[in-house]
Amino acid sequence: MNMAVQYEKFLNEFFLNVKCRIRSLGTNTTINSFPKQFKNHSEVELNKKFKLAQTSIHKALCDNIDTKTVLDLIRELVANCNVYMNQHENPNTVLLREIAEYITKMFIIFGAIPSSYDSIGFPIDDEAVSKNVEEIVMPYLEILGNFREKFRNCAKTLKPNDILQECDRLRDDILPNVGVRLEDSNEGACKVKLVNREELLKEKEIKKKLELEKILEKEKRKTEAAAVAAVKEAQKRISPNDMFRLEKDKYSQFDDKGLPTHDAEGKEISKGLLKKLQKLQQAQEKKYNEYLTSTQN
Repeated sequence: MNMAVQYEKFLNEFFLNVKCRIRSLGTNTTINSFPKQFKNHSEVELNKKFKLAQTSIHKALCDNIDTKTVLDLIRELVANCNVYMNQHENPNTVLLREIAEYITKMFIIFGAIPSSYDSIGFPIDDEAVSKNVEEIVMPYLEILGNFREKFRNCAKTLKPNDILQECDRLRDDILPNVGVRLEDSNEGACKVKLVNREELLKEKEIKKKLELEKILEKEKRKTEAAAVAAVKEAQKRISPNDMFRLEKDKYSQFDDKGLPTHDAEGKEISKGLLKKLQKLQQAQEKKYNEYLTSTQN
């Protein structure tokens, strides 16, 4: 079941990204007037992969309707499209739309998308099938998204944190409640995507949970670091003459400088161990003197 959910999410993100590309050029009417010309080798290669996928999918359908193979081929095609889009700032939107439309038709054939649905990708909900919600509200959402982008850019120049926080609140808290995902982009305009409201709220909860876990982990590390620092600070205050006398479980007798001469069982300390203890005492003496100096200032 989880694999099916991930597969749908994978495809849905592709459809949403293609829709964003189409809207960045204008209306569907505008894009229909564009010839499908290939400007570079990458576009030619993607088109070849698309044609090969179509042929392979047709063969799989003729082979006793081999659905699994078809789904695998569609996943591979979408993965190739994603790589292409990530590598090109201005991808061939006409080609991408053609691929998205083809995949949508495949899922209409499988019954996963109602035949009455006349858009790209999966409908947001049952209501979106009967009336194209996306077509109605998207122009307004684009206006809102573009306004927010300009607002953010102005705020970055002036550096008022309150404005930036309000922009983030609009993206993270307000729009998800109406099924809108706003994605900031380094390419300029932000991406506006209509997504199922419940799905967005679930993503929001997961994100909050992860952020809380990060905060708790950070606080834990901070507490542990403070504890280590406190121990080190406390150790500085111990006189080098007393440092080994406190370890009664290890040593039983000491010389006049506080160096152990016998272990807890009464055995004489070896010369090798004594040298190590002397070095430790010298290091402690340095720390102790630094502590005394700091208290005098």
